[in-house]
Amino acid sequence: MRLRQDNDPKHKSKLWQNYLRKKRTRWSPDLNHIKQVWDELDRRVKAKIFDFYCGKNMGVFSCYIC
Repeated sequence: MRLRQDNDPKHKSKLWQNYLRKKRTRWSPDLNHIKQVWDELDRRVKAKIFDFYCGKNMGVFSCYIC
């Protein structure tokens, strides 16, 4: 059986936590690495001010972050 635990509320329930304690999993329950990446990106973006340059070029709408 493979376990994938993310931040879903049902994974934090007492029943689920007791099950994990009894089974003594050998890996970290936080296997959702992409969430950590998005959180870091979110912090970095909020720390900066970006200028958005948008325009229509050859029928395609595009925006650039500078």
